Amino acid sequence: MHSAFGPPQAVDERGRKNRSVFVPRPVHEAEFDVVQPGGKRREGRPTKLTNAKFKRILELIKSGITIMSAVRIEGIHYQTWRNHLQRKPDWQRLADEAELIREEVWKAEALEMVRAAFPKNWVAAMTFLERRWPNEYALRVVNRNINSNEAVLNKVSPEQLAEDTGLARVVAEERP
Repeated sequence: MHSAFGPPQAVDERGRKNRSVFVPRPVHEAEFDVVQPGGKRREGRPTKLTNAKFKRILELIKSGITIMSAVRIEGIHYQTWRNHLQRKPDWQRLADEAELIREEVWKAEALEMVRAAFPKNWVAAMTFLERRWPNEYALRVVNRNINSNEAVLNKVSPEQLAEDTGLARVVAEERP
């Protein structure tokens, strides 16, 4: 009978364990890969920002986390991050791409929050409409010369004034 936590035990004809007899398990040879240092042997302190940490930081940035928080999570100082990006232009390009993705994530999250507020807050809906489609919904700027002595009625034709008065009556009659 074999135990998962110890050597195999001998069993007699009645099925009882006989602890006085040791039965060895088969020996399996372990295989190890010998790693040889390639090229020049590096001396000095190993780098804090490895390729693996750099990739994890990029993923954090792409998920919407700020650079300061992402490097702090990976145990890297912000200045170390900046120094590596200055020395490695390909890393700088990848970091810039990650920041663009983060901006899109933030934009999508902000839009979701604004849209969620529409039913409860008409100001959020109106602000969205004004900013998204300004030609149709933005408040128009009306420039009036306040110091002018010119009468406004002279600018409106009598026919237009009569039509507007009729419309005002219709609207007033429809009110409850």
